[in-house]
Amino acid sequence: DDIETEIGAGIKGMGVPIIILMETGILVGVWMASGTIPTLMYWGLKLLSPQIFLVATCIICTVMSVVSGTSWGTLATAGIALLGVGIGLNIPIPYVAGAIVVGSFFGDKMSPLSDSTIVAAASCGVPLMEHVRHMLWTTTPAYLISLLLYLFLGLGFNGSISGDAYFSLLEGLQGAYNMNLIVLLPPIIVFALVLMKKPSLPAFAAGIGAAVVIAIAFQGVSFKDVCTVMASGYTVDTGNDLVNSLVHRGGMTSMLSTVAIVLGAAVFAAPIRASGAAQILFAKV
Repeated sequence: DDIETEIGAGIKGMGVPIIILMETGILVGVWMASGTIPTLMYWGLKLLSPQIFLVATCIICTVMSVVSGTSWGTLATAGIALLGVGIGLNIPIPYVAGAIVVGSFFGDKMSPLSDSTIVAAASCGVPLMEHVRHMLWTTTPAYLISLLLYLFLGLGFNGSISGDAYFSLLEGLQGAYNMNLIVLLPPIIVFALVLMKKPSLPAFAAGIGAAVVIAIAFQGVSFKDVCTVMASGYTVDTGNDLVNSLVHRGGMTSMLSTVAIVLGAAVFAAPIRASGAAQILFAKV
């Protein structure tokens, strides 16, 4: 009975984080369908120049990770495309890889959409945005030092943007989406609400609602398809494999594996707490 009580208490404590994880999956999917994330990616690549390539690469990967909540997804999509651009510019591959990794991991760590960030805050019983704000104190200095280093290294490079991956990605994104300033409204709404210290659930819900309207009005996505995106994620055949690998994301189902880990952790911890083992171990420490 004690173990079952602890299991119930553990799962109850994870209730809101689980909802946030589900909502995050929905948000990523509809931001893809609305063209929000693809537009951010397109203009980030479009504004590149060789001298600021390393800095821009780091910032682009940061933005991608923040708005999508995944570092691995950024590495596997934008990271690969940017690596191809760097090779075309004759920039050493380790430099480019470092900028991609730093941007992707920093963005993921600071993203209120990241599953690891959500679970870390929930495990410690700390509000999500408070957790993110406290991480800034230790992570931001390292990030700024990295940007300064990339800026210094980039000054020695000349040439023009090239590479098949670069042009293929630009053409594919431009052909697949109606890109305008309005599609950037969802992240603006979310970030504004976050800065106003509003709770995560309604902030994400507002971003989802705005993206749904934009997807229907500007991208020609039907309401039925939007519902499918929210449940199973966004999929579309743009005719470009690189673009497809970039935009096929999101949906509640994409978060189920993380939810299973959260529930498993709650169940695993129950007998440890009920038996008193945790209290004894921590007392000894």
